[in-house]
Order: sequence, then structure tokens, then C-alpha cells
Amino acid sequence: MQRLFTLCILSLAIGSPLFANYPPTPHGLKGYWESTEPGGKRQFRMVPYGIGSKADYYFHRQFPSGLYSDSKATKPLWSVDFYEESICWPNESAELRPLYLSENGRWLVRVRAVANKPNDTVLWFYEDGKLIQSHTLRDVLGDDAEAGPEPWLQRMGFAEPGTVQISIPAGWHSWVWHDFDAKTGKLIRRTAVQSTRRINDFGFVLLAIGVLLLVFAVIWNRRKRRNASP
Repeated sequence: MQRLFTLCILSLAIGSPLFANYPPTPHGLKGYWESTEPGGKRQFRMVPYGIGSKADYYFHRQFPSGLYSDSKATKPLWSVDFYEESICWPNESAELRPLYLSENGRWLVRVRAVANKPNDTVLWFYEDGKLIQSHTLRDVLGDDAEAGPEPWLQRMGFAEPGTVQISIPAGWHSWVWHDFDAKTGKLIRRTAVQSTRRINDFGFVLLAIGVLLLVFAVIWNRRKRRNASP
């Protein structure tokens, strides 16, 4: 009995300092964030990494990053093992974000908008928090892929249930839609699209040239008449 009591005292003495300086929830951690679905109850939470091995051990097991049924839930529907700074909910119109969630909450797409090298991974597809497929910039853009400081995509999102659509610039007022199957992470099709603005701009250029030619013709005609008069 005395040995058991001594063992308990030693366990408390060793274990208590490990978490004495950490709050009971991750809300006080720098980098922690949570986002509630607009008009819904689901909540996505992110616990930062690299905050110390003791804190990592505690928070990533007690409060894992992932999708929760509501703000009061203590266990996630599923969890992830990476860190990103924001998420785009279904049917939410927003600028480029690193995470996109499907309407049924099962599929998650992670995107890296800027790549340093063509072989850098820029797309990850998850089902219930488990990685099912990933793509490098070269996988998406082909052998002509060029990395740089500018985003390689224009916008993205779930176009329909189970389909992820990515818009990639392809020249002056034109782009290529890349459709991926969210269930497998594989490319379904590519569709080239040309903006009507490009056609309108071309028409404006032709109109401007026409106006200049008309003005030139009027001036030329007046000079011709002036020179012909006695």
C-alpha cells in the first residue's frame, strides 16, 4: 500500500508540471482558430503545431483539429494532422482559401495557391480526414508548369456534389476549368473557356479603329476640297 501511495505521489509530481502552464482548452493558444458554418451548426477547428512537444501531445489528443458537429462537441466527426489558416464552407463565396469542405462534410480539399517548384504538391484530397490523393503543380498543369510568386489558380470550389472545379488562367480573358472527382481526387475533364469580355474588348478595338479611320477620311476630304477650290 505504501508503495502504491508513493507511486501516485511521484506520478503527480512528474505529470503536473507538464501541463501546468497550458490552458485547459486551446482557445488561449496563438494560432488557434475555429469557424462555424454560415447558417449552420458545424464547426471546423484548428490547433497550431510547433508549440512545444508537451503542448502538442496534450492538445492534439484532447482537442484534435478537424470537423465538429457543433460548437459544444468535444470529439470531432473526423480529424486532420496538418495546419491551415482558414476554410471555405459549402456555397460560401470567398477569395482563395487553403481549405474547401463539401456540403456533406465528408470531403475536404486542401490547396497551396503558390508553388516554388513544379514538383511541389499543391492539391490534397481527403475523405473523413484521411488523405486519398495528392497532386503536384506539374500533375495539374502538365509539363509546361511554371512555379512563381503568383497564384497558379484563379478560383476553386465544389461546383456540384462530389465535383471540385478549379479555374486556371490560360491567357487574355480566358482560362481552363479543371474538374476533379472529390471521391477519388482524380481529374475528370478539362474545359477551355473564353470570357465574353475578351470578345467585347476586341469589338471595342475595332470600333475605335473605325472611328479613327472616319475622322482621318473627313480631314482628308476637307483638305482635298480646300486644295481644289480656286
